[in-house]
Amino acid sequence: MKRLLACLVFLPVLSSCFARQGPLPAAAPVRAENELTPLMIAARDGRADEVQGLLNRGADVNAANAEGSTALVFAAQAGSLPAIKLLLAAGAPSSGAAAYKALMLSAAYGHPEVESYLLAQGFPAAGPMTSAVVALAKRQGYVEASAMLARAIAGEAGGAPAAPPNLSSVASDADEPSYREPPDPDAFAVVVGVEDYARGLPPATFARRDALAVQRHLLALGVPPDHLRLLLGEDATRARLSAYLEDWLPRNVGAKSTVFFYFSGHGAADPGGKRAYLVPFDGDPEFLAKTGFPLSRLYGDLEKLPAKRALVVLDSCFSGAGSRSVSAEGIRPLVTRVDWGGPAAGGRVAALVAASGTQTAGVLADQGHGAFTYYLLKGLNGAAMAADGKITLSDLYAYLKGQVVKSAALDNRAQTPQLLPEPPGRLGAWVLRGKAGS
Repeated sequence: MKRLLACLVFLPVLSSCFARQGPLPAAAPVRAENELTPLMIAARDGRADEVQGLLNRGADVNAANAEGSTALVFAAQAGSLPAIKLLLAAGAPSSGAAAYKALMLSAAYGHPEVESYLLAQGFPAAGPMTSAVVALAKRQGYVEASAMLARAIAGEAGGAPAAPPNLSSVASDADEPSYREPPDPDAFAVVVGVEDYARGLPPATFARRDALAVQRHLLALGVPPDHLRLLLGEDATRARLSAYLEDWLPRNVGAKSTVFFYFSGHGAADPGGKRAYLVPFDGDPEFLAKTGFPLSRLYGDLEKLPAKRALVVLDSCFSGAGSRSVSAEGIRPLVTRVDWGGPAAGGRVAALVAASGTQTAGVLADQGHGAFTYYLLKGLNGAAMAADGKITLSDLYAYLKGQVVKSAALDNRAQTPQLLPEPPGRLGAWVLRGKAGS
């Protein structure tokens, strides 16, 4: 019981709590304590291309360290679905102690896309740590991952669990980060994706995939897993947004902290266009003052933090044909016009927004992402990198603005991302990648 409680309190050492939970796969060589093979390291870092190369050269897919962790376990903890698929194709077992550990870590670290895939492959959900992981994932804010694991347990016990979420089969070349920055113990993030809404609003196409991909990239940028909160679908209510922005962040953020807030979903404005809102899962455009989350409140909450700096990224739009109207496929409009402002000049908060106040934010169906988010991720993967090997906020904005404008023009529409405040001042020099020596 003490070991279970330790797992609930100390997420970063969760994997060690699985040691000696059962026999390792037959003939799998056990490595010295803390020794990692090159395949384990590549899987841990989510580098699927390196995983493939090592497997091609004969790397042992079932090699395990003294805690019973194989490359599959490290890939599940990192949330790298491409690496997991390669390892399974190379013979990594979908049953046994390592498979069980991989599933548990995918849930504990908030990777519902990976968790759903592993469950579909028949990975075992029942075991000595499952109840603790369900509670841990829920406490960490990974409500969807927790609920999915609870449903799986019910199914294995002979119950009738609800079907798992429908995860899109679309794959994007920007889904997986191609980099890995050093861990930053002072970084925090809240990532929100709302695709389907409680009150019959049109879906924000691919918003869920946007949020999951951004989560992976923020982890690659160095945000510790236990410093990131992911709110998807029905978990992204107005009350939950308030709780994390106005309670969780203030309790944890310090003077050296960097804070990221990402939202993919609908935006809206009051009828007079005087105030802009994010629309949470339970939002109602007819009663925005009571059910929406004002952008001014979001910026104000972040400015109040004692953090060094904060970045807001919004793949939403605040214009369109009306809250009850049918919009063109792939467009996220709810209202007509809006004067939505932005962070104050000279402050510690910057905002990257998908479009101006009179434009719509489109999607790229072949990539399964909002156009803005897709080019954001492509930029972080290196397309926005300057000659000095770094990516600053201004570098990232210059790249994604140009790409989004071109993409929208091909669809015969206008979409111009915004970086606020304008000019961004010292925040424009914020180094997002290539931090060593900066």
